[in-house]
Amino acid sequence: MTSLKSTMGRAPTRPLIAPVPRQGLGDSVFNSLRTLLEENQLQPGAPLNIDALARELNVSQTPVREALVKLEAAYLVERTASRGFRVSQPLSGMELEKFLKVREMVESLAARWAFEAHGADLAAKLSAAVKEQKEALLAGEGNEPDFFKSDREFHRLIFTHCDNPFLEQISDNLGAQLRRIRQYSSVMARDGVCAVEEHENIARAFADGTAQSVEALMREHLTRVSERAIRSDADAVP
Repeated sequence: MTSLKSTMGRAPTRPLIAPVPRQGLGDSVFNSLRTLLEENQLQPGAPLNIDALARELNVSQTPVREALVKLEAAYLVERTASRGFRVSQPLSGMELEKFLKVREMVESLAARWAFEAHGADLAAKLSAAVKEQKEALLAGEGNEPDFFKSDREFHRLIFTHCDNPFLEQISDNLGAQLRRIRQYSSVMARDGVCAVEEHENIARAFADGTAQSVEALMREHLTRVSERAIRSDADAVP
């Protein structure tokens, strides 16, 4: 019998995945596996044995297989020649640049639509997310989870208020890959101060700006994020 430990390229001291509840089974399996992949708890290139995953999660193979197909769409896993799955490799420098360009285009449009649909009503929520992010930044090392949680909330608010479910779905896939990228670099130290300032500017524009200014500020923010991420990726190359 093949164990999960022997098929995933690492030997954890405790189970990686807790059995999932029966209610919302498909979503629970998907979320459990996505969290492992986003946090890089599974080594790139490691094979993903559907039977072993199903045993670990205490479910049948069907929801596991369905979850892996969805994760493939987010570029977190990839199919193998033997029709199985494995953990995707991190994005290359060129792939990272292309990914960030797509994010810039999609989220700039989402910001404009969110402003047009909700305007100043959204400003207070965005400001609250920025306030929490700033507090995590000032707290310093060890508060990265809170920093990124607030960062995700800021961007999530924009997508969930753009009144376009198609953009929301795209944002889910982009966000999953983005969270995985961040595990490879000390983004809070390098990017934190600039990101908070740029978020503050965007939140103020939602309060008293225009659709054009909101879109422009979001595009400027994401362009700078891309430049900082690409620079960080280049610095990490030995």
